[in-house]
Amino acid sequence: MKKYLPALALAMAIATPAAAQTPAEEGLAVVEQWAAGFTANDAAGLAALYAPDAPFWRTTATELTNGAGAFAYFDAFTNANGRANWSTTLVNPMVYAVGDDTVIIGVEIPLDFGDGRIARYRHLFAVALVDGEWLIVGHHSSPLVVPAQ
Repeated sequence: MKKYLPALALAMAIATPAAAQTPAEEGLAVVEQWAAGFTANDAAGLAALYAPDAPFWRTTATELTNGAGAFAYFDAFTNANGRANWSTTLVNPMVYAVGDDTVIIGVEIPLDFGDGRIARYRHLFAVALVDGEWLIVGHHSSPLVVPAQ
């Protein structure tokens, strides 16, 4: 019997499901993946986070696009001159779970250009469970303008 205990313990560990995350945790994880993908210049990875019909207001866009257009935007953006040194992170995300399948996240995302300049942006993400996968179903980004003192 003793010789079977390690195999039994391994089988139980594999069969035990991981603790389920809350919708808020799932939604925030998608936005964290977005920030990591942005820093890594991963246009395909970023585009994969969007539902195809998701409305997407890019930071300086003059027209609304959708998730299907995200790859073209990020591909051009990530290949811009000097882009390799840029990085970003999430600052004080506010997460609101609308229900079991939809989360709204507001967050400041500063963009560090790697040369001492930092631009601040505000983002609003809607993340939802779509066909079993948590995806961005709405995204708005705009510059965070700090009023002069």
